[in-house]
Amino acid sequence: MSRIKQCLRLFEQLSSIIEENGFSILKEYEQASTLVQGMSERIMYYQGLKDGFKLHQELWNSE
Repeated sequence: MSRIKQCLRLFEQLSSIIEENGFSILKEYEQASTLVQGMSERIMYYQGLKDGFKLHQELWNSE
C-alpha cells in the first residue's frame, strides 16, 4: 500500500471516530506539526548546502 493511500485511509478512520471539536484540534495539530517539519527540512537543506560548499572549497584548495 502506498504511503498516500495509507494516509488517506487513516485520515478517513480518524474523521469517522473523532467528534467535530476534536477533529478541528487534530487538524490544527497537523498544520502545526507540518509547519515544524517544513522548517526542519529547510534548515537541513541549507546546512547541507553550506557543508557541500565548504567541502568543495577544502577539496579545491588542497590541490
